[in-house]
Amino acid sequence: AARPRSVRVSLIEPQLEACYSGMVPGCVAGLYDAHEAQIQLEPLAKWASIEFLRTRVLDVDPVAREVRCADGTTLRYDALSLDIGSCTRGAQAVPGVAEHAICSRPISALLARVEAAERGFLALPEEDAIRAVVVGGGAAGIELALALRARWGRRGGAAGAQWLTVTLLDSGAELLSHEAPACRAAVRDALRER
Repeated sequence: AARPRSVRVSLIEPQLEACYSGMVPGCVAGLYDAHEAQIQLEPLAKWASIEFLRTRVLDVDPVAREVRCADGTTLRYDALSLDIGSCTRGAQAVPGVAEHAICSRPISALLARVEAAERGFLALPEEDAIRAVVVGGGAAGIELALALRARWGRRGGAAGAQWLTVTLLDSGAELLSHEAPACRAAVRDALRER
């Protein structure tokens, strides 16, 4: 259904593009180029009859129900959605993470981080094995483990399976324990196959 004429929607974002996170694992796997996962915000906002403000939010005043922006704009609101993304908790505080981990958040930078790590080990001799460890056995972690297998497993050709080891770490007794048994079995089969 169409939005009532009395409802005005504004999108505040300093970038002209947003990363479609659902396609990022496909980019990591090499199925898509990075530009294919980018959403052009200005044309999308225009199509949806949404006001697009290319600026940053500086302050939110919940009492006055106002958003103040870096470009001097102040918007009054009745409903506010703050969709600011996420970051990897502890990435700077946990020893070794900054030097050795590929943080998946913000998701828009994941492909660049994977490519940087790849440049480092592609210079190694072909016979040197690579061990990738994905922390988190939820759907996103499983998807990332499979994407890394697809991307880096090709390096060794037929020997790629021996060249690359991907380990998935999770604190649970079983992956996706909240899902139906058939779903869990399908995921186990997919992981075993790869």
